[in-house]
Amino acid sequence: MSALHLPLHVALPATLAADVSIGTHAYMSPERLGGKPYSFASDIWSLGITLVECALGQYPYTAYTGSNYFVLLSQIINDAPPQLPVAAFSAEFRDFIGKCLCKEPELRPPAYQLLSHPFIRMHDDSLRPFDMSSFVQRVSEMRRKMACT
Repeated sequence: MSALHLPLHVALPATLAADVSIGTHAYMSPERLGGKPYSFASDIWSLGITLVECALGQYPYTAYTGSNYFVLLSQIINDAPPQLPVAAFSAEFRDFIGKCLCKEPELRPPAYQLLSHPFIRMHDDSLRPFDMSSFVQRVSEMRRKMACT
């Protein structure tokens, strides 16, 4: 329970669908862009795309830098989801991203399940003290490895 005596895990229907389309199309899930019903699973997709962009230092779909908006939408809907380089990122992080970017929304885990994912758990400060210096060094090393590939 929280300080307001609200349950920490609120059960929300998995089929709750929205009917308003607002947001940045580059981060929208394939089902949203395809005009299909969407729900919280679309937010999981957006999280995955955002994490990939942060990890790579650039947006993962090539058409984003071009001027053809419809090619970008086609890439998101039709192409395989982006993947991170094996040599530069941990298996746990790549698996986490893979789960977030599953093309089938019903196969994307809900947020509460992702919170138990090994990638999240291995960075849980309650399980070990946080060492900012080591974290910055690891991120810098991953960026260097990525720049060499």
